[in-house]
Amino acid sequence: MNLDKLLNPRTVAVVGASDDGAGGRLIDALTQSGYAGAVYPINPKRTEVRNRRCYPDVRSAPDAIDCAYVATPAAAVLSVLDDLAATRVGAAIVYATGFADAGPEGRRHQDELAARARAYDIALCGPSSLGLINGLDGFPAFIGSEGKPDAGPIAVVSQSAGFIDAIRTSGSAIQPGMLIASGNEAVLTAADYVLHLLEDARLSVIGLALEAVREPAKIRAAAQRADALGKALVVMKVGRSDRGREAAMGHTGSLVGNDRAWTAFFARHNIVRIGDLDELIETLALFGPLLADGRRVRGRGIGVIGTSGGKAGLYADVASDVGIDLPILAAATRDRLVDILGPGTPAINPVDCGVGGVNALKIERCLAALVADEAVDLAAVYGDPPVDAGRFPGYLRYCNNALAAANKASAASAKPIVFVNTRAGRWGRDVDVPRDPRVPLLNGARPALQAIDHFTRWSTAAPRWPEGVDSSVKSAALQLVRSTLPLGGDRGLVRPEAAAKLLDLYGIARIAERCVMTEADAVAAAAAVGYPVVAKLVSARALHKSDYGFVKLGLTDAAAVARAFADLWRAGARLDDANATVSIQRLAPPGVEMIAGITNDRDVGPLLVFGAGGVLVDVLRVVEQRLLPLDQDEVAALVAAGPGAALLTGVRGRPAADVDALAITLGGLGRLGWDLRSEIVEVDLNPVIVLGRGEGAWAVDARIIVRTSVDGRIEAK
Repeated sequence: MNLDKLLNPRTVAVVGASDDGAGGRLIDALTQSGYAGAVYPINPKRTEVRNRRCYPDVRSAPDAIDCAYVATPAAAVLSVLDDLAATRVGAAIVYATGFADAGPEGRRHQDELAARARAYDIALCGPSSLGLINGLDGFPAFIGSEGKPDAGPIAVVSQSAGFIDAIRTSGSAIQPGMLIASGNEAVLTAADYVLHLLEDARLSVIGLALEAVREPAKIRAAAQRADALGKALVVMKVGRSDRGREAAMGHTGSLVGNDRAWTAFFARHNIVRIGDLDELIETLALFGPLLADGRRVRGRGIGVIGTSGGKAGLYADVASDVGIDLPILAAATRDRLVDILGPGTPAINPVDCGVGGVNALKIERCLAALVADEAVDLAAVYGDPPVDAGRFPGYLRYCNNALAAANKASAASAKPIVFVNTRAGRWGRDVDVPRDPRVPLLNGARPALQAIDHFTRWSTAAPRWPEGVDSSVKSAALQLVRSTLPLGGDRGLVRPEAAAKLLDLYGIARIAERCVMTEADAVAAAAAVGYPVVAKLVSARALHKSDYGFVKLGLTDAAAVARAFADLWRAGARLDDANATVSIQRLAPPGVEMIAGITNDRDVGPLLVFGAGGVLVDVLRVVEQRLLPLDQDEVAALVAAGPGAALLTGVRGRPAADVDALAITLGGLGRLGWDLRSEIVEVDLNPVIVLGRGEGAWAVDARIIVRTSVDGRIEAK
C-alpha cells in the first residue's frame, strides 16, 4: 500500500460532501490551510459545496484522485470503496463510526471493509477517524483544523482523535509536523504509520496514544528501526485500570491486554512509556528539538537553575519523586557560583541565583558554570513566563534574560539545555527573546522533570534485540509435556512428577518430593525424603493450597504423616477431584522467600515474573516482569536490582543470600518459558527459598499449567 498517497496526496476527493456536514468542514480545513492540491467534492445530490463544483461520483472528477475522504454514513462506505477501486484511488480516510465500535454486526462490517481495502490495495485510515494533519507537506485533512499547521520534528499517531485535538490545541511549545487519528485501524495500524514515518528525515520522535496495540511484532520492528536511526518512540497507552480497559474496549472494539505485560514489552524495546497527556506533550516537546539537533546525554546528572529558593526546593522534591539524579556540584563549580553570587551563597544543585538572577549577565555566568560541571549532563533553567506581560514587566525581563542565557549556553555546549515554565499550562507568548529551536520549552515542573528523566534513561539505555535461541533440552521438554495427561483435564495443571522432571531438565533445584495415593506410601515417602516433612493436597481445583488449609507443616514422625494424609485425602474427596494426589516433601530450610514464574501473555508472549515470595505475594504484589528471552547477564541484573534485592544482600544481621544460585534458577526458568512458549500458560515457583551464600536456591512449590484441548490432553503445536 502506498502511504504517500494517504499522507501527501496531490488530489483529494471528499465523498459525501455537503455544506452542513463533515465533508464541508473538511473542505474548509483544506481551504483555510492553503492546501496546494486539488479538492473535489463528491455528492450525487449536490452541484456545489462550499463554493466548489460538486461531482456526482469519483469517476466524474477531472483529475485522477490520490486520496478520498469518505464522509458518508457507515452503511454506504463499502459501495464507496468499490467506486474508489474502480478509479484506482490509492488511499482513503473513513470518517464514519458504527464498525467494530458498534458490536458484533459492526465488527463483521469492519472485517468486510478491511478485506475489500486490502484486495483493492487501498491505504485506508480508520474507520472512525477524523483524519490527519501533515504540516510538513501542507496537507491538513482533519475536521476542525484551522490555519497553517505546524511543521516541527514530532509526529503523533493516536487511535483517538480526542488526543490529537488535545495536543494540537494545548498552547504548549510542541509543534508536531504530523498528526494522525488512526481510528479503529481496520487496515493500517499504528505500527504501519510508525514504520513509514521513521523513514522521514524531518521527524526525530514519534508519539503514540494507544488504547490497544494490534501488531506487537511490527511495534518491535519499529522500535529496532528507531534505535538504528537514533529516533525515539514515546507511548501513552490507556487501559491501566479496570475502568480504563472497559472504556478503551468500548471505544475501539478491541481487547486492551495485560498492562504490566505491555510495560515489560515497552521497557525491553526502549520505548518510552508515558502516564498521562501532560507528560506525553512535554516529553515530545523535549525529545523533538533535542534529537533533531542530534543531542543526547552520556549520563543522568541533571543541573537545575533559576531564581527563588522556594522553587529550587520544589524542583529538588519533584526530582526526588521522579527519580532524577541531582548530582553534587564539583568544588570548582561551587567556587565559581560563590564568586558570581557573593559570599554565603549555598551553591548547591538546584542553583538559586537569588535576586541577582534577574541580572542577565549573572544568570548567564551561573548557567555557564553549571553546564561546565562534569557531573551535569543536562541543564534545566526554570522561570514562569507571564501570560499578561503588561502587568508584570519585571518578571518578563527575568524570563527574557533566563531564556537568552539558555540559548547562549546551548550554542556554546553540546549538552542539552531546557527552559521550564514551573507552572503547567500555556507557554507565555509574551516572552520576546527569539526562540532557539535547540532549546526545548516545557510546561510544569513535574511533567517537565518526568520528560527529562525519560530522555536521560532513553539516551543511556542499551537495548538488545535477541531473536531467542531454543535450548538443547527443548525436544525432551516438549515430549514430556505433550505425553502427560494433566491433572484436572482441560485446566492443564501438570502433575508434580512431570513438573519435577521439567525443572530438572532446566537445572532448577527443588526440594525432594514424592506424590502418593495411599497412607502406606505416604509414610514410606516421608522416610525416603527425610523428616521433618510437609504434606500437601495437589488438585487443579485448589491451586492456592494454603488458602484452603491443604498444607500440613512440620510432620516429624510416621503417625503425624498418616493423620495428615487421611485429612488431605478426605479433603480431596470433598473437592470431587478424582485426579487429586498428596505430595510428601522434605521441610524446606529457612531462607529468603522469593517468587519466580512465567506468564504467557496473548499479545507479547512469555514473560519472566520475579519478586518477593511466600504466602503474601498476592497481597503485596511486589513483582517485576521481563520479556523473554533473557540472557544470563540480564537475569543477574534483575536479581541485583529487582524486588527483594535488599533482603538478598542481608539485613539486620542476616547473612547475604546466594544470589548466584538464584540467578541460575531464574535463567533456567526463563529458558523453560521460552522453549515451551507454545505450550505454557503459567509457571509458578512459590516460594523459592534462597539460602546463604554458596548454599543454593530451592524451588519449594511448583505449579505448571499448559495449554490443553477440550479432552484434557496437551495440544501439539
